[in-house]
Amino acid sequence: MVHSPPNLATVDMRIDDRQFAHLASLIQHHFGILLPPQKRPLLAQRMRRVVVDAGYSDFDAFFEAHFTRTPSIEILGRLIDRVSTNHTFFWREAEHLIHLRDVVLPEIVRGGKRDLRLWCAAAATGEEPWTLAMLVAGAVPTGWEAGILATDISARALATAQKGVYKTENVSRLPAALRDRWMVPGPDDTVRIADALRREVTWRRLNLIGASFPYKHPMDVVFCRNVMIYFDEPTRRDVVRRIAEVTRPGGWLFIGHSETLGRTDAVWRFERPGTYRRVG
Repeated sequence: MVHSPPNLATVDMRIDDRQFAHLASLIQHHFGILLPPQKRPLLAQRMRRVVVDAGYSDFDAFFEAHFTRTPSIEILGRLIDRVSTNHTFFWREAEHLIHLRDVVLPEIVRGGKRDLRLWCAAAATGEEPWTLAMLVAGAVPTGWEAGILATDISARALATAQKGVYKTENVSRLPAALRDRWMVPGPDDTVRIADALRREVTWRRLNLIGASFPYKHPMDVVFCRNVMIYFDEPTRRDVVRRIAEVTRPGGWLFIGHSETLGRTDAVWRFERPGTYRRVG
């Protein structure tokens, strides 16, 4: 007998206190993301697709099958793909981008080391790293090596980022000079990233929680914006410490305007809102 797949709209997604507490603990332990009780409806909404894709018609059965024992890497990956927040847009918190363009990149170029390494640690669906790549391409002289690494915990978000295809309205905030140079019109009111820029970005899946970051060469600039607001204080301090370990002395760290490291942090010196330099 062939069973019809469950209907997305009719799946019973009631999550009880025990189930929510267990999932919230797993998410915090593996990914550093805090889910307070008021986020239960959001969790249920975002988990619906995971439950249906796994072939279940109610959350109870799904939970009992996958979370009453140690969950598999695959199911944890599906969980974080749905739970992680990938809200972003082109030219977000533009003050940082202008400071990078007008102050940071010219300073690095004047230093004459002919090598630039930039890490976008929360790449989401690609709007930020593509923007950073545009700015670097416009600033670095011919003959320089300029590597841009873009990482994110969500494989789903990274797949979108690598495609580099966006609705025309989504790139409207970009300065016209960048948009005209690096965006190519496509079908159905879309644009795509120009081929010349695509080879400048390396994409990797990375969980910011856990072991030291596996980079052989120190970073000149790190963007880690609007992700640490989801971490508790010990996790935030640990992530910031490990970012410092892979940033050269004098290197730059940009975090979200709603985030702070504290001006007394011994490793990072406050420069301006959301902008710090590596001490030492």
